[in-house]
Amino acid sequence: MDSAVEDGIDILLLSIGVDPASLYEDSIAIDSFGAIEKGIFVSCAAGNASPFNNTISNEAPWILTVGAITIDRTIRATAVFGNGLKFNGETLFHPADFSFTLLPLTYAGAVNSESRLCGEGSLNGKDVKGKESGAV
Repeated sequence: MDSAVEDGIDILLLSIGVDPASLYEDSIAIDSFGAIEKGIFVSCAAGNASPFNNTISNEAPWILTVGAITIDRTIRATAVFGNGLKFNGETLFHPADFSFTLLPLTYAGAVNSESRLCGEGSLNGKDVKGKESGAV
């Protein structure tokens, strides 16, 4: 992790987990704290030992801990675009007050290779205000 920070990364995504430990003994918590201090976002897997108590890992409060579950059903969510294209996905929540208003989209990568990653200044002068950005 220290090498990645030294290389200038912006985000650390770790899909590893260790047995739960005190924060002062948890190497992931300690290393990620150093990354957070340098403005690097850290996200980690919650581990795979559930559903029992004390089975989550990477629970330091400065880490975004992400858990996943496998269920025996699919709750489909379909994104419908103004041109009629439909993309299926999954959800576990659909708010009652969900707006079906079409929103403008932009593909930042259409400008140049730097804009594809929304690099600083790469979209200056482009009409992207209030639009959702998508990557292809």
